[in-house]
Amino acid sequence: VQHEFEYIYQVLEDNRRNYNSLMRGIHHHERQIKCADGSSIGFENDNYCDCVGDGSDERSTSACSHVTVGHRVFQCQNDRDTWIFASRVGDGIMDCPDGSDEK
Repeated sequence: VQHEFEYIYQVLEDNRRNYNSLMRGIHHHERQIKCADGSSIGFENDNYCDCVGDGSDERSTSACSHVTVGHRVFQCQNDRDTWIFASRVGDGIMDCPDGSDEK
């Protein structure tokens, strides 16, 4: 019974995520991408963490910082050698020399 419950819960959760992603895409026209870990489909940089397994849809926002903690995932625009943590993107403090983390 426990296994059946877990399966049903996973199906419902996947459907909820896909529906939410679809609705945000319709309203915001973000670019739809497949999560890097293959788990689901997300919308790139819409400030909502669709790819909860790896955070690959939110490399330019802090929405998945709870998933990407400890990994530098945002690359500064004019300084390709500088990578910062997702939690520092859009926090009101310029971490990139060009300020691209706050644009």
